[in-house]
Amino acid sequence: MSWEKIKYGPIGEAVEANLPGSEGDPIGIFGALLSIYSAGINGKVYMGQSEQESNRPAAVWSILVGHSADAAKGDALRAAVGALGPNLRDFYHECRRSGITSGAALVTTVAGRIQDGANLDEPDGRVFILEEEWADVLRAASRDKNYSSRLRQAWDGKPIENRTTKAHVGVPRPLLGFHAHITPGEWGAYLSRNDALGGSYNRMLPLYVQRSKMLHTRSRGNFTPSSALEDAYQWACEKPRTISMTPRADDVLFEIRTEIAEEVKDMDPAQSVFLSRGAEHIARIAMAYTACEKKTKISVAAVKAAYELVRYSMSSLEKITTEVANLNVPRGMGRPVTPLDQFVRNILERAGGEILHTGLARHLAQRGIRGPQVRELMSSYPWIDVQVREARVPGPKPVHYVIKDEKAAETPASPPSLSVVPSPRKKASARPQPRKAAAKKATQKKKETS
Repeated sequence: MSWEKIKYGPIGEAVEANLPGSEGDPIGIFGALLSIYSAGINGKVYMGQSEQESNRPAAVWSILVGHSADAAKGDALRAAVGALGPNLRDFYHECRRSGITSGAALVTTVAGRIQDGANLDEPDGRVFILEEEWADVLRAASRDKNYSSRLRQAWDGKPIENRTTKAHVGVPRPLLGFHAHITPGEWGAYLSRNDALGGSYNRMLPLYVQRSKMLHTRSRGNFTPSSALEDAYQWACEKPRTISMTPRADDVLFEIRTEIAEEVKDMDPAQSVFLSRGAEHIARIAMAYTACEKKTKISVAAVKAAYELVRYSMSSLEKITTEVANLNVPRGMGRPVTPLDQFVRNILERAGGEILHTGLARHLAQRGIRGPQVRELMSSYPWIDVQVREARVPGPKPVHYVIKDEKAAETPASPPSLSVVPSPRKKASARPQPRKAAAKKATQKKKETS
């Protein structure tokens, strides 16, 4: 998918203007700039007929995924920041936060921003989380069960809160932006499948990036702030803006939703869960595009351009998943990850093409899949037959998973077994006599001779 199809409006123009001075991927620069701008208008721009009727946040969350050696993720971010005008740059520096590793810290951070502006006529509760080393955050956050759930609630625009016996801190409507960087290996090591199936990270757009070119040091960093983007930011902040779809754009979005719903039926749940929020991502991206143009009606062109970005994100996810499966993960980060469908097939083939639910569940627990998620996953594979059989004893009916394809169900040839051949026994020799007995016998024989 080409950059030409993805770029749109003032954000795309700003990327084009600053691309000559950056080694970053244009899609990476675009994703970072979109996240910053959408976080800036969060709480200023609303989707729907009125501000009261819509709770949809405007923020678009993105993740740049690429290898440290050739992704130039930091270069992409620097080019995005270089495109910010004075007011948008002030927002970026004042509202940027990093190193949040727990749900409690997230709530406290957002609430603190509101309290800092309590004396202002319009308190500013906007927060932009920037994690350039997101793997470090995920490693620390893995010990806190509330980290991913608070992120979900904030993206949805739902209240987030901390309750303890001593205090209660809450934010009724969080205004949270998010942008992060990670490598494919770290993605596989720290983003658990359980969180993916729970929807924690399908609220973010993963964008696979690579270095666009090599530049001499003196040619890097010559960036130009975008006046069009600055004007659009000021327009959005002047007063609350309500943005809505044109009838035709709404029809196009419905067609896309229908297409996505059909497509996810045959996908691995770990990937389909990302696409399942595709329509919501498209609506948010199109809303940001429209605000960039200082308009209040979302056009068909904006919806289609947003769809191209979501499509690129989905192709990025497939590429990341493939790389993780084939990657030699560094020591301490676990072994290479077998794709889930192949992992399941290997288990069934080793079992002769059929296995009980309880037996399979023990294996899938290694991937963070437990309880009803096991049955849901097996039902999603067209090559597996889920059979509920009669119980031999009183109790629940056993569930069996059977490979439908007989050829695939054939048990793989077993490796040649090693037969143990005992070594030939040596002929038992007479038991040697103790030294004292032998010496006594020799002395006695000498006396008889003499």
